[in-house]
Amino acid sequence: MSSNRFVFAVLISLFLAVVPLNNPVEMLSDTAEIQSVGASLEDYELYFDDGTSLTTKEPTGSRNESSLLESGVTFDTEELISDLTVHGKSGNEVRIFAYMKFESPEVNATADITFRLLAGNQEVDRFTETLDNPCTSGLFGNDCSWVPYQINLVVGSDGYLFGNGNRIKIEIQGDASCQGQGGPFGGGSCDVTLAYGTEVGNGYSRMEFRANALAGSQVKVHEVGDGWSETEVVEWSPTHLSDKRKMQFTVDVRDAFGRADIDSVELVLYTPNKASTVFDQEFDPRTNQLKLDNNGLVGTYEFTYDSGIAYGEYPLSLLITDVQGHVIEYVHPQGITFLEYDVYLDFPATQIPKLLVAPGQTSSIELSVLHTGSLTSDLRVEMELQQSLPSGWSDPNWDSPGGYMLSGGGSSARPMLTIQAPEDLSSLADNYQIIIEAYAYATTGADSGSQVRLVSIAVDVEKVNQFGPPRIDVYEDVEQQKQIFASDRPDLYNENLSHYIDYDKVGDFYMSINNVGFDDDSYRIRIQEIP
Repeated sequence: MSSNRFVFAVLISLFLAVVPLNNPVEMLSDTAEIQSVGASLEDYELYFDDGTSLTTKEPTGSRNESSLLESGVTFDTEELISDLTVHGKSGNEVRIFAYMKFESPEVNATADITFRLLAGNQEVDRFTETLDNPCTSGLFGNDCSWVPYQINLVVGSDGYLFGNGNRIKIEIQGDASCQGQGGPFGGGSCDVTLAYGTEVGNGYSRMEFRANALAGSQVKVHEVGDGWSETEVVEWSPTHLSDKRKMQFTVDVRDAFGRADIDSVELVLYTPNKASTVFDQEFDPRTNQLKLDNNGLVGTYEFTYDSGIAYGEYPLSLLITDVQGHVIEYVHPQGITFLEYDVYLDFPATQIPKLLVAPGQTSSIELSVLHTGSLTSDLRVEMELQQSLPSGWSDPNWDSPGGYMLSGGGSSARPMLTIQAPEDLSSLADNYQIIIEAYAYATTGADSGSQVRLVSIAVDVEKVNQFGPPRIDVYEDVEQQKQIFASDRPDLYNENLSHYIDYDKVGDFYMSINNVGFDDDSYRIRIQEIP
């Protein structure tokens, strides 16, 4: 054999040593596109890494080598925190790429390597690859290189469901005809070795498939303090009171591979038509901003919008990026609507929240109606009772029968209702209520003259005598948080309990005296006994 032919033969041998027995190894794509939650499937890779783990993170450590003969090696993920349906990378088959090296002193030796895919302990599929043409690394042996093998395992046309709490597991184990034999003159031993944990040649030992590990992620909007299952609040008033402008956003990130698979979570509220953003809030998955709750990673964000924010529909999106660069977007189906027209009906601070009535007497109650809509919209508000009063009562009388004008968001009025009760109130139920309604009409723009809002408030009606004994409450503190006596509920407090007195026999107590009669009255305080 000439030297040229020898060199040619060596080159052919080296070329064959780096060609996979099945299909060629595919290069990984760096392209990331934003997909909708629950929409098209994404390409995923699970890498064989240190400690025989399967991880979505590309390994950066040193190379690991494990023998596949006899007991073999098993790789698995952490427990999945939500269901995951695994689909084939191509058709109904997932791909496993394994960088292996078959060494034997016998040139005719063969090895059978079995790959098993399991969901926990349940086998999904298996395939046995037969290796031949081993290399020898002894004194006169040829150089042994790592060879990438592609193994296809079937998961079905509809994919395979790995349930919450399961692990994706890959077992690799083999037998060789040369086991227990060694070559003469320092020839190499018989072994099949797997390389993993870092890049080998131009790729990694890994599993490839298609799935959507982030399916089920979403965001909800509530008033502060509400729970996840409570009704969402998607309509808000631009010029409401400050405590009514505080929004609570709750994100529920469903990544089957857990916190370690998430690179970033971003919550974005856009202005109408996405011209700009109102806020862009990022949740750091490496901190306790996201906590495991009900198989999801849950975080909350409270936001108080500026009074006078422009009315309109504001899109709301949750953007989740995982460590492999998949970007999933959950678009809230309704978004946030800031209302052009809205009113808020309540009791002013100086008004007790009930209507006191006495036989034959005229009663009145004051309300507060606040324009909480757009700064640029004007309203006329008319007040009415939802139901007719019982027989013998006077007609309800409002201090401005023609309505109340509210010029722009933030303006307010104080409607006053006056009614006269009959002499006989014996038929009036103790739990009687009246419902007061506020009808708002636009006075400008395209909606001028149209009813644009209706709100109501329930008012308890309480029967009282024209004059009556006062209600007395006694407290230990000026903030009136530590109550020690109530005249209308004496059974709730033990008068024999001692209370704090200074060493000089001085103690401070605070009294609240309330007139529960219908008319103005005066009272005199007299202490009958001091211990």
